[in-house]
Amino acid sequence: MSVETEFNRYFEKLNDSFDLEDGERENLLSEFRQLVTRNRSDFLTAISDIPATDGELLFHVYDSLSKDSSNWQDFFINELNRLFSAAESAKDPRSVFLGIDGFELLNNENDSDFSKRIRQIIVDKINNSKNARIRRVATWLLGDFIYLGNDYEIQLLGKLKSDSDWRVRYFAYQILNELNGRSLENGIPILDRLRDKLFGVYKSF
Repeated sequence: MSVETEFNRYFEKLNDSFDLEDGERENLLSEFRQLVTRNRSDFLTAISDIPATDGELLFHVYDSLSKDSSNWQDFFINELNRLFSAAESAKDPRSVFLGIDGFELLNNENDSDFSKRIRQIIVDKINNSKNARIRRVATWLLGDFIYLGNDYEIQLLGKLKSDSDWRVRYFAYQILNELNGRSLENGIPILDRLRDKLFGVYKSF
């Protein structure tokens, strides 16, 4: 069996992996991780052919490699840039956002240079994207990569509490509240809480 055929076989299995029992899924993710480790260059070619809109498959791939993220840092940085770029031009970026969801699996208890590189991409999208949905996703994702002592990002979130987009405001409050050990809803304006009840803060992704 060729490596390409083996990758395609595993991609099909990963697409259906949410239907597996937890133990079976973990075994599948481990097998896939071993396969790509043995065939790294072939994997990088194969993954580049998977469109960013195939977000569910990419989520599973990221889930597998997140268990060995220290050896895949450049890969994850390149993928995050690829997904955000694709989302900028997509008519409906929701399928792309499924892949971006996978990056929350990289969250670590301690800050690192890797986390800093990811934050730089996220902050650039918050500050420069003209797409409201991308700014919301980027703000939400920042919460998984921010730590006490990240002064610039904490100051940015403070400013975002007054953002023109109510969902961005909502996420900024929640992230800062969690970072400081407060109730997630602490300080969120009443009108924004009402908007959440009526429209759902996550429903615009």
